[in-house]
Amino acid sequence: MIVMAVVGLLSAIALLQYQLHTLRAQVSTQITDAQRPLLNAISEYLNRYGALPSAGFSGLCKIGFLQDSGIEHTTSYLNTDYIEPISLNGQLITLTFSSNQPLSTQTVPYRGSSDNHGASYRCLESSSIPKDICLASPFLHSSILCSPAFKNPNQSTV
Repeated sequence: MIVMAVVGLLSAIALLQYQLHTLRAQVSTQITDAQRPLLNAISEYLNRYGALPSAGFSGLCKIGFLQDSGIEHTTSYLNTDYIEPISLNGQLITLTFSSNQPLSTQTVPYRGSSDNHGASYRCLESSSIPKDICLASPFLHSSILCSPAFKNPNQSTV
């Protein structure tokens, strides 16, 4: 009888840990999928102009980061299955989980900074995702490397 109680207790703990790890994996995957096209465009902009885009999606139009129809991206065009909308406001990227997900309407804000070696986007403390999920996610901090040889010499770096 005691053996059954111990097995039941261990099973309950294992199930909770499994659910937490599954949620962490889902968060990491969805954040990565949502960020990838935007960070690639920002990387190209940084390599070309030597600074982060200050005008949001309209600034990325200069490098051809457009919708299939040829117009600039909007916050809803880059949505994934789990994240909507994705906003870019100067150096701030904000990802919001969709309402039909376990992290419904939770946000992950990133602040960008750049130097002569590239740029990085760091998850801000104001993220509404619980810390036990965020801390285990290596994708909450993204770096964009930039080769100074490709920078526009007429553009000052930030």
